[in-house]
Amino acid sequence: MKKSILTILALMMMLFVMLGFNGLSAKDKSDLVVASYSKEGGNGWIIGNLLAETITDTNSYNVEMLNVGSCLNLARHFKESKDNTPTIFLHTEKSAGEKLKRGCDLTPKAENFVVIAFKRVNTICSVAERNFNDIMKQDEITIAHSNTFPAQIFTELAKVTGKKIKSVPYRSSGSAFKGVIAGDTDLLYTGLTKREAGSAKVKCWTTTNPEKIDDMEPMGKVFPGYSMATVSQYNYVHGRNMNAKQTAEVRKVILETLKGDKWKAYIIPSKMIPGYELEWVTYDDLLQNAVQWGFDPWNGWLVKGSN
Repeated sequence: MKKSILTILALMMMLFVMLGFNGLSAKDKSDLVVASYSKEGGNGWIIGNLLAETITDTNSYNVEMLNVGSCLNLARHFKESKDNTPTIFLHTEKSAGEKLKRGCDLTPKAENFVVIAFKRVNTICSVAERNFNDIMKQDEITIAHSNTFPAQIFTELAKVTGKKIKSVPYRSSGSAFKGVIAGDTDLLYTGLTKREAGSAKVKCWTTTNPEKIDDMEPMGKVFPGYSMATVSQYNYVHGRNMNAKQTAEVRKVILETLKGDKWKAYIIPSKMIPGYELEWVTYDDLLQNAVQWGFDPWNGWLVKGSN
């Protein structure tokens, strides 16, 4: 009898191990699709797959990664697919407006907003050997930037500094980075990433964060009265096929994953603000932030002033 009880206990322990100590079995977990519309190898593709990987690590969902390669492909998937599996993807208010101009409508609605993953601030940098204050004493200042930044960033900067600001658009932020290093411009205006924060070739002097980051002062303090001093980009999680309860559950899991080492390795070197420090940000805040990028979310996301 005693031997039979021990045998039963041993079998129960084996079953417990097979199911896993840290979560549910596959059949007891809900399905979740994590999509990415970025091209393979790009930053959006990397963080989309990182989102899928870190949610999988929690053992909370059966996660399927869906890489579609473009915004239009993802919009077509949502339109044509009969699969109602809850789906999430990383998006920004800036990308929503830009892609709509190109014919791809993935603009957010209140029911799509899950949570802020992180905030990327903008920064002004120069080559490391130059002094920012000396540059700002020049009558004319050239600034490299990617061609996705609204002109108002530079026209408003000219107003508050009284300087002739010449913006020099490049096809990408990487090209703009190379341009300032080559000496083609005095300054670089860009989203702050690991590339700038960790480079010995450039020195970043100020950011659009309302508070100081390391030794980088807020632009509002460096340029008093600058109306574009807080322009930043919210990377948020966009949800589809999810009710309020499912959204809340996914939100909770994502906020926990952001505290893990894998996300920290991405967020911290880029000086980004993680979502668990931004839980107060609402859907309305997201829309308001789009205004700074030149979009009008309350009028079909049309560029402000356009017909």
